[in-house]
Amino acid sequence: MKEITIHTSDGTIELQILRERLALLRRRGLSDAGLMIVSPEGWLRGYLTQTELEYALKNLAGFSGGTKCRIIPGMNEYEEEEDISMFVNRTPIMLGRDTPIEVVAEVFGKVGCRYICIVEEGKGVGVVIKKRFLMFMEDMAKQHGH
Repeated sequence: MKEITIHTSDGTIELQILRERLALLRRRGLSDAGLMIVSPEGWLRGYLTQTELEYALKNLAGFSGGTKCRIIPGMNEYEEEEDISMFVNRTPIMLGRDTPIEVVAEVFGKVGCRYICIVEEGKGVGVVIKKRFLMFMEDMAKQHGH
């Protein structure tokens, strides 16, 4: 969970941390994943897909790792920062930790989203990726002879 979570108290994060998290996602082979953005208390603030992160970082290739990147707009804005907040989904689809798997399947099918953030009392606890969810469901069907 740590490698897919970014904690920010002021809406910014250092560019080097974003680069490191992208490298972690790539090493895990999660081309369809992303990063949950949370407050220091764990409140879910948004979700940044790997595709959007790659695009944003490509545009910041010439910047030093210490460069501050704005990921949440409107919080303590500084002059010396690069704004990538437009790539963050501030209202990702969220379901509770105890949501039945049938409901998760229905949300993926009817809403057409690629990921669902999992929360417990408003705090981000995980992400379900559609592609991986479908692979899981296929495996379950094979194990149960369907």
